[in-house]
Amino acid sequence: MNATEARPGVADYLGRVRAALADLPADELTEVMEDVEPHVTEVFAEAGDAEEVTRRLGTPEAYAAELRAAGGYPPPAPMRGGTKWAARFTLWVTLLVTVVAFGTGAVALAGRNGQFAVLGVCVIFAVPALVWLFTDRVRPADVEALAEYRFGQRKARAAFARLPDRAVEYLRSLKPAWSLVRIGLVVLVVFAGRDEAAIILLGVVALVSWAQPRSRDDRRLVPVVVAANACLAGVVLAMVAFAVDSGSRESRDYYPVYSTGGLTYDGSSLRNVYAVDGDGKAITEFYLYDEDGSPIKLFGRFCDENGSESEGYVNRFPLPRGVQQGARHTCDPESGMPFVPLPPKATDTRPTPTPAPTTPAPTTPATTTPAPTTPSVTAAPTSATAVTSTPPTTPAPTTTK
Repeated sequence: MNATEARPGVADYLGRVRAALADLPADELTEVMEDVEPHVTEVFAEAGDAEEVTRRLGTPEAYAAELRAAGGYPPPAPMRGGTKWAARFTLWVTLLVTVVAFGTGAVALAGRNGQFAVLGVCVIFAVPALVWLFTDRVRPADVEALAEYRFGQRKARAAFARLPDRAVEYLRSLKPAWSLVRIGLVVLVVFAGRDEAAIILLGVVALVSWAQPRSRDDRRLVPVVVAANACLAGVVLAMVAFAVDSGSRESRDYYPVYSTGGLTYDGSSLRNVYAVDGDGKAITEFYLYDEDGSPIKLFGRFCDENGSESEGYVNRFPLPRGVQQGARHTCDPESGMPFVPLPPKATDTRPTPTPAPTTPAPTTPATTTPAPTTPSVTAAPTSATAVTSTPPTTPAPTTTK
């Protein structure tokens, strides 16, 4: 870090001297500033503050006038009315392009069609300002002499001066790493799959890498460098926001979503769910859960308890539904079911298949003939006279007389 960067007062003083000599040819201005910078830095080191430097050297504009006279350069030409208008147009167009470039960089990762269209239109409006700058119709000194430019410069310096010295040193230490950050942005955008944004950012990075080192000697490039860096700063902001949002989404509670439109059955979205008990009576309030204990939620519009129409994911079923009264749809919660359920036992009218009843053939008790261990007794027909059964005998043979 050189002495000019270490002391903001040195850079401000030299910047105002350069602005006062901006009408000189670029090569001669570079030569004059190379001779002036060591002297001013030495005076600052001896004096210690800007007030003492101003007492010794005078204001930057007065010191520049002395340098102009010592070098034999003519005094700056007064600004004409047309030149003042062109300088004001250049200033405001630069501010507009810078703001739009920052916003374009901030949405570069969104991947939307036409996201660079607004920036392209603003660049078209900036073309006349660039032409005026590079044809010397408008000099950087003309822009810096405007009242609004000086007002903004004073406010920016005052805000910068209120920063702690440690913060200023930290911001200045990041300056060498900015070139690496620019390259890293392009690589990250490529990996993000944003080909269009990557191509445009690659062009912006190349433009900044070429113009920024030259803008110190050729202040006509300052508007280009400011707008391009604003675009890259927007990309950095978008990436930081994306990283923070990704981390917060990972830490959020998990709510299972079973389909994009809520619950579905046979490919059709369900707008409500009803349940009945074993006797076919409606269950007025119930909750659904999956096998892991996570609530099954249904997304849709429904009537809440206050009679207002709401929407969202709900786990309580059935959802209160609105009623249609004539041609007007009101959000009066209606209880009950929109259909008459059958008891689960009566949902199928067909009886449970059982074996068809058949008429059994008359059966007689099976008689078993016992083994002829004893003589069997044969019952004679019943008569009025009691009959005694006698064991059968073999008849004796008869003889003929």
